[in-house]
Amino acid sequence: DLGVPFWRKDPMATADKAASNHGISAMKFQLIREFLVLGYSVLLSDVDILTLQ
Repeated sequence: DLGVPFWRKDPMATADKAASNHGISAMKFQLIREFLVLGYSVLLSDVDILTLQ
């Protein structure tokens, strides 16, 4: 503990929901909701990257 606030979620608690792209999206929205309920503001940035050589 370095005095820096942090948040951690057990990945095994939601592992079965991540089996599809829809499941992953649903997990993101649940995560955002958890922060909003706590009174935090949330900025969501989602970037997909493809690199070609």
